[in-house]
Amino acid sequence: MVAVDQEYVTPKDAAKRLSVSVKTVYKLAAAGKFEVLHVGRAVRILRVSLLEYIASNTAPRAEAPPPVEKPVTPHPKRRGAGGFVFLPPRS
Repeated sequence: MVAVDQEYVTPKDAAKRLSVSVKTVYKLAAAGKFEVLHVGRAVRILRVSLLEYIASNTAPRAEAPPPVEKPVTPHPKRRGAGGFVFLPPRS
């Protein structure tokens, strides 16, 4: 039996939280992935059950790899490319 004093969310709210369609939420509920309450034709999802589902299906965050430093290449005209030699400005 489900307690009435607990918090429930609508399938639409659950879909937003999971970043999936409402149809997918109904499929997950039918598969028993989280507890639901049926009131007539309305369906409500137990909030705690939804949060447990999210926690059990979330991969731990991996550490970000260190940034790759790109070598600084000077401007082609200043490094003598194509036979061009950079001269200091005239005085």
